[in-house]
Amino acid sequence: MTNRLALRSLSWIRNESLAEMSLLRLLLLPLVLAAAPASASTLSALDILQQFNAVIRNNFASGHDVEGRTVVGGNVTQGATFFNNPGAAAPSAFRALTVYGATARDDFNVNNAGGATIAGSNAANINMNGRVNGVGGSLTIGGANSGNINMSGGTLHIAGASSGTINLNGATRLSGPVPALPDFQTTFVDPLLELADQLAGLAANSVAPTLVGGGPFNNVVLMASAPTATDGGLAVFNLDAAYLQRLASFSVNLNGRPGAVFNVSGGRFTWNGNFNGDSLARDMIWNFTDATSIGFQRRWNGTVLAPDAHVTQTTSNLGTLFANSFGGGGELHSQPFRRALPEGDIPAGSDALPVPEPASLALLGLGLAALAGTRRLRRVGR
Repeated sequence: MTNRLALRSLSWIRNESLAEMSLLRLLLLPLVLAAAPASASTLSALDILQQFNAVIRNNFASGHDVEGRTVVGGNVTQGATFFNNPGAAAPSAFRALTVYGATARDDFNVNNAGGATIAGSNAANINMNGRVNGVGGSLTIGGANSGNINMSGGTLHIAGASSGTINLNGATRLSGPVPALPDFQTTFVDPLLELADQLAGLAANSVAPTLVGGGPFNNVVLMASAPTATDGGLAVFNLDAAYLQRLASFSVNLNGRPGAVFNVSGGRFTWNGNFNGDSLARDMIWNFTDATSIGFQRRWNGTVLAPDAHVTQTTSNLGTLFANSFGGGGELHSQPFRRALPEGDIPAGSDALPVPEPASLALLGLGLAALAGTRRLRRVGR
């Protein structure tokens, strides 16, 4: 099976030889030691699923709640309320909202002192709501600001010019350059792509019932095979989108297994039925292996991996979403995956870099320049 990560990853580090990787780690050792502990966090795929409610590779738009943490690799083009009910989400070094692009003019709420970081410019009106132990959430904007901002303590750091109205409400105001975010591709995308590929390669140990007739079919049960002495882990189903779309209603029976992985093939998927069984949302992963368009018109339960898909929804969904882009007409509820992943989950920490503090940028430049020199010498010899 073709490895989609090798085709799509922008990270050249993963394609280096072991010798180059060793050299890179050696050159960057001073940088790692100099970086602040909070900035040097690395994430495995399971970490991401347990800490984040939405990881969107490109643009995000929603007028509704995202209960847990959100990270967006592109722009946020329509506002939402973030972090209003994180529930069982694991603690994280990242804030409630992390945007690698810019934010459009709209109204944003960041609740429960979750904090927000916007790498680019901000045009949104942002309300930083709530305090935890008397401390409010902080907001960092890496570019210019034209939105109105209401703080509730914490720190407001704007790198560029600001023309919006700002109410500090006890917050500390900072200006000048802001710390860089860790690379989005290697920190978030690569671990989840690796996980999606890994899950897609698992052998199925459970089979969906055969559908006889034209349908639609009601009360279909996707029954996991019973666990055995040698196979007591997650149930694994291989399905196609057309099969699921024939179901008017269905449920999942884990049959004694801790959870289930559903590898779903097909380029497009639209759901307009009833998915019964909210209580299993934290125990299931739906891996849409090659979907480019997914429309949830009714509630869906479980973590969704759809790295190539534009995902839309008109109702609330329960679980973490990893998608190419998102246009939400409903809420994303925080239901982080709580089961162990199959062996082979590769942590991003194997080659992810910490966020450089300003004083460490020179060390990073020297290290990468030296590595680039070795690569040039190797190319000459080919």
